[in-house]
Amino acid sequence: MSASKVRTACRRFASAALLLADTAAAQSTLDAAAGQALFEKNWVTPPASTRASDGLGPYYDARSCAGCHPRAGQGAAPEALTIVIDDAVLGAQLQRHAVAGLPVEARVEVVSVPGQTPWLRAPAAGLQGYSLRLAPPLVGVAAFEQVVTAYLQSLADPLDANRDGVSGRLGGRYGWKAEVPGLRQQIGKALSLDIGIGSPEYPAVAGDCTPRQSACVGLAEASAEADVEASSLVLDLLVAYLASLPLPVPARPAAESLPGAWLFGDFGCTACHVPSLPTAAGRPLEAYSDLLLHDLGPGLADSLLRPPAAPGAVAEASPAEWRTAPLWGVASRSRLLHDGRATTLDAAIRWHDGEASGSRRHYEQAEEAARELLLGFLRSL
Repeated sequence: MSASKVRTACRRFASAALLLADTAAAQSTLDAAAGQALFEKNWVTPPASTRASDGLGPYYDARSCAGCHPRAGQGAAPEALTIVIDDAVLGAQLQRHAVAGLPVEARVEVVSVPGQTPWLRAPAAGLQGYSLRLAPPLVGVAAFEQVVTAYLQSLADPLDANRDGVSGRLGGRYGWKAEVPGLRQQIGKALSLDIGIGSPEYPAVAGDCTPRQSACVGLAEASAEADVEASSLVLDLLVAYLASLPLPVPARPAAESLPGAWLFGDFGCTACHVPSLPTAAGRPLEAYSDLLLHDLGPGLADSLLRPPAAPGAVAEASPAEWRTAPLWGVASRSRLLHDGRATTLDAAIRWHDGEASGSRRHYEQAEEAARELLLGFLRSL
């Protein structure tokens, strides 16, 4: 083949490759837009005129994903505090709403006073313990699946072999208790428990209804028009939307140059809030988390000890164990910690105990000027 023909063939190949790339990019954009529409849409009670929108309930906490995560951000307290339970009758979550014709599971009020552990006023009769969890921001969470597992395993030290007081156990990538292994499972869990929508990950059309809630189960089965209300495509599109959200990348290198960045490491905060994690895509993830379970002491402990809530999850977390909360974007959050009890970074730090007790003591014993430097660094993330 002559040189000119080779050049012509190469140009055609390059044009075809660019066309395919443009087509893939366009499809990705369309999938993300469709996923956002699904994220924001209100599900309705079946049967509805549009089957793609029905399936709400019978028990639910919100009508849409955006109802708890406005603009994919953090939920408001106490409205977006879910009531996690472990009850043979009421299931894994106490939902506060029910479709027409079905009484609510319990009429309760969530009381959230800044600086105090949130609680239920007039809880359901016979309810044996509960835990309140605030809907976290979702920006950037899709990238957690890209983090190199071997690196997380290298960070874990479940027996505290190095005797630094910080252990860390590898669980799933998602959930306050690291109980969910992947993003699709997390979305399926939220659809089931929060909205009452069945999917291939959580196929029960009755959502969180237990067999002992016969009225709920009967109502769901009578109105069901399909095996599940949210198809695998729905999950794919929701994943595409979350993956399309820009990462809340800290203002680096400006953040690293702040004096508080050195204190963050010197106080031992980076033992859990690891600044950067390697990913399979090659781009470091600056989430300031090790995605591991850590014991944060009795003050933050649950009153529950529950089994894994998702297929494929690892061994259950203890009441005081929590997955390290990512700190990227922390300055924009109005509530901190798993139940939103802290409204300031200072308060959140002072609640830390257990494996984080050493870091907390360094902070509390530091001069006020040093504490302000550290807080200034955190506000830059």
